[in-house]
Amino acid sequence: MKKIILGIVFFAILGFITGCAIIPSPGYNYEVSTKSETPNAEITILETRWNKGNKGMPGLGGPGILGFNTSFKNITDDVISIVWEKSTVSYDGKSHIPFIEGQRFINASTPQSPTVIPPNGSTTLFIASAGQANYVDGYGWRIFPIYTNTVTLVFCIEQNNKSSFYTINVNSIEPLQ
Repeated sequence: MKKIILGIVFFAILGFITGCAIIPSPGYNYEVSTKSETPNAEITILETRWNKGNKGMPGLGGPGILGFNTSFKNITDDVISIVWEKSTVSYDGKSHIPFIEGQRFINASTPQSPTVIPPNGSTTLFIASAGQANYVDGYGWRIFPIYTNTVTLVFCIEQNNKSSFYTINVNSIEPLQ
């Protein structure tokens, strides 16, 4: 009988913890719109990563956008490249160089070399802005959140020496506070 009661309590606590994890906070809902020049790639924001409020870390209080898990799919029979030095992450009236998953923080202000995607291939990358990469004494390098309601990502895709630009707008449905 004791084991049954302990099991019920355990699952009740587990259900409470996991149930609370999926309740969205204000500003955590967003809509995404895309626009492209030519149909050589499908680019999809799979997930927007949010800072849920890190009050113990300097500069990381309150909710904000940390970055985007982004899927790139080559829908052609040719190799395509994502040219990071011609791509931007823009918010609050400023454009920033994309900061790509795997890039060294110390090199955040230098564009990453192009990402090559083979014919009919795909890749998924975490993308933030170089403006978010900061060093905090005692904590090391961190990605600071973006405190804004609109972020525009522009990706330059090259195929056969021709550039196409893809624009993705991410807008908060419920404004950040």
